[in-house]
Amino acid sequence: MDVMPSVFFRMMAVLFKIRDVVMPHDYKLDLMGIKEGDVVLDCGCGTGSCLKKASKLTGERGLVYAVDVHPLAVKCAHKISERSVYKNIKPVLSQNGVVPVKPNSVDVIYALDMFHMVSDYKSFLRELYVLIKPDGKLYLEDGHQSRRKTIDKVKESSLWDIAEDSSKWIMCFARKK
Repeated sequence: MDVMPSVFFRMMAVLFKIRDVVMPHDYKLDLMGIKEGDVVLDCGCGTGSCLKKASKLTGERGLVYAVDVHPLAVKCAHKISERSVYKNIKPVLSQNGVVPVKPNSVDVIYALDMFHMVSDYKSFLRELYVLIKPDGKLYLEDGHQSRRKTIDKVKESSLWDIAEDSSKWIMCFARKK
């Protein structure tokens, strides 16, 4: 994924702050079955709209990786982490398609409104496959692409089975033995 210019990230941050007041979307995390003690990866965390909610759901025994390719997003995640009640948010900068997180360690990965920006989706889905536990769940929101395109990309990867196709996202399980 290409890193957007910082000026555009800052403009997006302002718009998302307004959006989050008018139409919060962190309620989606309630629908993912995230439990206390889970390890969660917010892929493309951006301005951190869902980090507080993820932190609350995973609790003091859980961990939330706030992953993004943009240094300003990681900076936003650090600020949210410093203010978090549970201190369980770990900001992570992904570079060159690599997410520096221990393999097979993540229970839930969600990628909300960002999958359409991933140019090398095969490598992206492969990297998530490496990180997720055998029984973990991946939630992919279409963003600004059709559901058909999202499904085709996932199927083409040959790493994931689509378990749920809802109006909000597709939920996938890794094809691990």
